[in-house]
Amino acid sequence: MPVKKVQQSEPTGTVPAVEPPVRPTSPWAPPRRTRPAPPEPPPLTAENPVEFPSEDGLPISINPYHLEWMVRCCLELKHRFRGRRDLFIGCNMLIYYEPGNNEAAVAPDVFVSFGVPQRNQPSYFVWLEGKPPDVVWEFASPPTIEADIGKKKNKYRRMGVREYWLVDPVGGAYDSRVQVF
Repeated sequence: MPVKKVQQSEPTGTVPAVEPPVRPTSPWAPPRRTRPAPPEPPPLTAENPVEFPSEDGLPISINPYHLEWMVRCCLELKHRFRGRRDLFIGCNMLIYYEPGNNEAAVAPDVFVSFGVPQRNQPSYFVWLEGKPPDVVWEFASPPTIEADIGKKKNKYRRMGVREYWLVDPVGGAYDSRVQVF
């Protein structure tokens, strides 16, 4: 087979500009979403000298089972409701329920608020979001059992939480493994 000779052109001294390839958007890629900015806590002023901390100083969990169930519940909820933009899921986050009162706070293990967009924020302010959580879950841990059944249950009721779930994954802490109020 004969070899073909290829004639080379003389260099012109200029290199044509090459545009970087434009990466097409895949029809399979989810659309980029921007999340709304979280509501800001009330600013510290002479009229409002109250600061709202984002931590209560308590450990997230007292034992590995408690932590596992909190995280499992939160991840399952996020998976179940993926794609919904009108759903806020919180895990061990302070909820403030009275304007100007940083003592009126509670930190449930997990909570869900329908109609409130998910945002990256350190605390949940009922009066800024326009509503309390719809559902709250507390998982049994020995130091909090009495508060879960008494003080927290009353706070959630006064706040207007529609469903309160007490869950005892291991058994023995409550009358039954799951109680719904």
